[in-house]
Formats: sequence, C-alpha cells, structure tokens
Amino acid sequence: MSVKVSAVFELSTVETPTTGVPAAASPSITHNQFKNTIALTATSTPAASDCSYTEPALVANVKTIDLTAIPGTYGRTVDGTGKKVRALEFVNPGSNPVVITQGASDPYLLFGTAGSLTVPAKGHIQMYYGDGAPTINSGAKTILLTGSGTDQFKLGLVFG
Repeated sequence: MSVKVSAVFELSTVETPTTGVPAAASPSITHNQFKNTIALTATSTPAASDCSYTEPALVANVKTIDLTAIPGTYGRTVDGTGKKVRALEFVNPGSNPVVITQGASDPYLLFGTAGSLTVPAKGHIQMYYGDGAPTINSGAKTILLTGSGTDQFKLGLVFG
C-alpha cells in the first residue's frame, strides 16, 4: 500500500474598500498569502504511509474511532499502530455540532492533553500535524465523536 498526499490549505478573500482609495476606479485587495501546500509520500519528511476515509455515524450520540482498526479502501482495515496522524479532514454535514476529543479508554491526544475541537453544523476542518502528533499505540489509539442522535460525518485521516 502506498499513498501520495496533496493538501492545500487556503483561505482567499477579496476585500473592496468603499472609502480611502480615491485614485482607484475599482479598488480591491486580495488576502491570500497564508496559503500552504503540502505533499507527502512514503519518502517525504514526514512520510505518509496509509490513509482512511470513512463516514462514521453516531450511535446514541457518540462514536469511538479506534485508530488501530479503522476502515480503509475496499473493506481493508487500516492499523495505525506505530504511526502518527499526519493530517485530518472532518466534514460535519449535519444540523448539530460535533465534539472531537480523546477516547474514554486508550485515549489518543489528537488535540493535546484534555483538548477537544467542536465542529459546528455544516462545518469543515482540515489540520496538518506534520510530525507533531503522538504515536498511535495500544494505550493511545481512540478518539471520541460526541454529537446528536445518529448523525453521520465524513472523516479523512493520513498516517505515517
């Protein structure tokens, strides 16, 4: 199994001032210099070696994601043991917020010690960890999604 990751993190905004630009017929300022493009392969630093793209659904308001046994392509199970999360994408198409945090047992500290992230309804996040995430192992392998009812989400993870 090999993976090639291309991630573009960009927020581009065109601002059109209505005053203070007397010599411009159609003044506009484009804010786009925070763009970051990342390419990961098996030989890059850091390396990417596997991925999982899944659409987990909550069961009675919660879903535990085990990073040592997460769905992969064509029914394959991805085992992140000994690897780190390199990148994360989470899409919440529902009408309720969802909280992503460490699992109750064998917690994986995706957002640091006791950290969490709330993704609002219709929210979309992308995170690049580089080499900064902890190593997945038998005592650090679960993340917890908490939301409403049986809402379904889109989760993409890159491991290396």
